[in-house]
Amino acid sequence: MPAPKTETNYTLISSRYGWRLTRTADANGRRMMEWRCPGCYARYRARKPL
Repeated sequence: MPAPKTETNYTLISSRYGWRLTRTADANGRRMMEWRCPGCYARYRARKPL
């Protein structure tokens, strides 16, 4: 899902649109940050153990 249209480059899509920033590791162990839309985040959380 593409990010929502915003008015500026500084719009907070997390608080306004429910997007979440998650930290993951790639295959080499490097940290990566990924934006997830509300539906994508719900599926991500359902796959992750608490």
